[in-house]
This record gives sequence, C-alpha cells and structure tokens, in this order.
Amino acid sequence: WDQCPPPSYNDGVTMCSNPKYMELLRYVGTDVIELTGNHLWDYGYQKVIPTIEMYEQEGWKYFGGGRDIADALEPLTMTVNGNKIAFVGCNYFGVDWATTEMAGSAPCSPDDPKNLAYQINLIRQLRAEGYLVIATLQYEEYYFYQSTPQQRQDFAALRDAGAVVVNGSQGHHAQAFDVSNQGFIHWGTGNIFFGDQEATGAKQTFVDRHVFYDNQYLGTDLRTAFIVDDSQPVPMTPEQRSELLNTLFDVSVFQ
Repeated sequence: WDQCPPPSYNDGVTMCSNPKYMELLRYVGTDVIELTGNHLWDYGYQKVIPTIEMYEQEGWKYFGGGRDIADALEPLTMTVNGNKIAFVGCNYFGVDWATTEMAGSAPCSPDDPKNLAYQINLIRQLRAEGYLVIATLQYEEYYFYQSTPQQRQDFAALRDAGAVVVNGSQGHHAQAFDVSNQGFIHWGTGNIFFGDQEATGAKQTFVDRHVFYDNQYLGTDLRTAFIVDDSQPVPMTPEQRSELLNTLFDVSVFQ
C-alpha cells in the first residue's frame, strides 16, 4: 500500500509494505507468491486485491490466497521444462481468511480452517493428474527446533496424500525435517527478510532449493543463512552451518 507509514519498532506486528519494496522481490527472482500468511490483511482486506494486481503486472503467479475463497483455494499448476508442478497452500493458524465476499488467505477447508481434508483430497487429485505437488502450511508458530506430535501428524498427512514437498511457511524459528522416499517435509524454514525476535533460531534461516527433472522430484539442496540487521539473510559460515545442521539432524526424522 503506498500509504504505509514508515517502518518503526513501535508498529508491533502490524505489517505494511510500500510498493517500492517490490524491487526486493524482483531482485531475488520471484516467480510465484504464496498468500497463506496470517498477516495478509493487517491493513484491511481491501488492500489484498490491489496487491494481487501488482503481482499480476509483474507476471507472477500466486496461490494459497486470493480475491475470494474460491480463488484462494484454487491450486496453481504449471509445466516447467517438462515438469508438471502444482502448488497448494492454506492458512491453518491465524486470521485473514478469504470468504465469498472478502479477499484473504485460504482456509485449509472451506468450512473449517484447521481441517486438512480438502487439501488432502486436492493433492490426491493433482497427483492422479501427474502433477508433482508442493504443499505449504501456515501452521502454528513454535520457537524451538523440533516438531510437535500434532505437527508431524498433519504434515505427514499431506505427504501421504501425494505431495513430494511439504513446507511449513509459518516458521519464524527454523525447524527440522522429515525425509523419506515419499518426499521431503520441512516443518519450518524460518524467517527470510525479517528477524527481530531474540531467539538465535529466529535468525537462522533456510532457502530450500528443490530439484525436479524428467517429471520426478530428485531432492533438496539446503541453503542456510543468518539474518543480520533484523532484515538481511547472509550465507552462513561453514562453522555456523555445521552447528545448525547437526542440531536439526538430531531432532529430524529419516525413514
């Protein structure tokens, strides 16, 4: 919104970004925008559609939110270099959900934000159509490295339905992994251009580079960074990276 007030530590967690900062998204090579965030309309749902229109002008696709609930629940499908990719996502935790009258984030099911049945059925359908599905969840926020039993159950349900990647988009704090022949689960990738919380784990972050070839998911290259100045991810030193990965591997699941 071009009327956003200047950033201030006194703003708390009410989020607003001036359109001039779109340059950051261009710089990092954005192609797809996930709209599952539970701060999506901190400044009112009326700001969501103009935001989507800005993305569309850039040629960027979006998923996990939309102009209304039907648009928000629609998966994003594409074919990239012969690979059939589908993105699905929902907001399990928080507010700012889309309705028939309001833009917003996608609830996990039309009648219940925390019911994953709709997402599970959608993933099964897309998988049957030959798509490699990337499923994302705006889940409950935890400030520790390990996953909770409920988190493991819910994320695994999406992978069991056929998703080859399940990503926890909520994670202000980096979390661990669940790796199996079925696919890759990252319970929380951490912050990226935001890190004003005190915990070290809220300043450690991942950019997961997923590799697809010949319509198969080959695996993940884990890029690690540490956020400085509450905003800038800087690649980790070998020592920082080793310490973080050792910590996470100790609480990860390998099948």
